[in-house]
Amino acid sequence: MKNSTWDFIKTLTMVYVILTSFFSTSSSVYANAATQSEIFFNLKPSRESRNNCFVLLEPIREDEVESRIIEVVCGLTNVELETKYRSSSSYVVLQFYDDTNYNNLIVNFAGPQRCSATVSYSVSSMPTSVNNRASSGSSYSGCYNIMVFDLSNFAGDSYSCQDNCPSFGALNDRVSSWRISN
Repeated sequence: MKNSTWDFIKTLTMVYVILTSFFSTSSSVYANAATQSEIFFNLKPSRESRNNCFVLLEPIREDEVESRIIEVVCGLTNVELETKYRSSSSYVVLQFYDDTNYNNLIVNFAGPQRCSATVSYSVSSMPTSVNNRASSGSSYSGCYNIMVFDLSNFAGDSYSCQDNCPSFGALNDRVSSWRISN
């Protein structure tokens, strides 16, 4: 009797963990405190097997308005994305999702430093494969303020939120550039 009760409790606990990790979204406090491994291990699967991009950025320099793009790699599976991140020794600063409520990760932006009062990131033109696709986003590594724009070069309509944006409202599927800061 003890073994069957213990097995039932273990099974119930495992089901609870799986369901909560699959259907829940991180709170803003947890999301910004999460370790980089936690960010990757909690990825929700994409509809397509090779749907993710990894973009490595430099922080915005004092005399510039956007981050320099060091590397862009698209067509990655979640496992390849995690491997790419680990080999770059960087911090994930922003993730965009194809759908609202953080479903179907499409791009990870990373940088060598966490956001701070003097470190921020921006991209004036999204990679072609993800341009006008993002409908939600999450920020990490001390980057709390997200601002997305309808057009390239930070032009057109804009939408801002803090930490996590379960939806970009009228800008769903229209994000072409963005900025994040502390």
